[in-house]
Amino acid sequence: METIVVTGATGFIGRRLCHEIIDRGYDCVGLSRASKSAEAHIRVVSKYEDYDPPDNAILVHLAERRDIKTAQSGGYSYVDETVALCYNLTKKAWRHVIYASSAEVYGHGITTERSTSEQVLPHNLYAKTKRACEQEILNNKGTALRLANVYGPGMAEYNVISDILKQIPGSGPLTVRDTQPMRDFIWIGDVIEAFLAALDRLKDGIFNVGTGTGTSIGDLARKILDLAGEADRPIESKTLPGQKSCIVVDVAETKKLLDWVPKTSLNKGLKMLLENRHG
Repeated sequence: METIVVTGATGFIGRRLCHEIIDRGYDCVGLSRASKSAEAHIRVVSKYEDYDPPDNAILVHLAERRDIKTAQSGGYSYVDETVALCYNLTKKAWRHVIYASSAEVYGHGITTERSTSEQVLPHNLYAKTKRACEQEILNNKGTALRLANVYGPGMAEYNVISDILKQIPGSGPLTVRDTQPMRDFIWIGDVIEAFLAALDRLKDGIFNVGTGTGTSIGDLARKILDLAGEADRPIESKTLPGQKSCIVVDVAETKKLLDWVPKTSLNKGLKMLLENRHG
């Protein structure tokens, strides 16, 4: 039976992905450095590089900081350690490697949909790290999935949706850092399906994983307030409007080559997220 190894297996994406892989009948080994989970597929390791894969195994590499703020705080030591881990892992005898990259590599200055064929100029340490790891994956004929803004139960505490949800229920103004930035928000279930599609096809290259639809932070906050029954609350920015900020990805090639389509609308996803909080 084919073995699929997942690093970061107890994280936001990794936990769900492992369960889906197992449900499909594959042998799954989930690697974690922080968990002592009782789940049979989890193996706790002190270093991911210490794991020796079985013959013909496939690697899904998810084990990195999952929010920009935390990664940025690590400075250049974070960059060096993360890229070195990716390099060391790819040198093992995998059948194929799939890497979780980020649409953050595109930067924020262009308002049109971003394509994997364009040149990217990473603008912060987090994006530079992702781009360096992408290059390592491509050098080894692997797959890099550039994820848009992934949301759902268990997501990082420090992102815009989490910040909004912390203020609900409430009264008075709901505050966000800036109402103007435009982002592409994609439900966790659709992201898992994208990884499964990549596992099915094992195509080399970079693929965008998003919805292709942008939503401003102000509109996002309004949607959440409406769904939460607090439509009368105003929305305020903590900062004055600045330079135009937009990251929306073009998913046409991903749909075509991976036979994958995002199925969850933002309204539906936000509704499920709110229900999960109270469930």
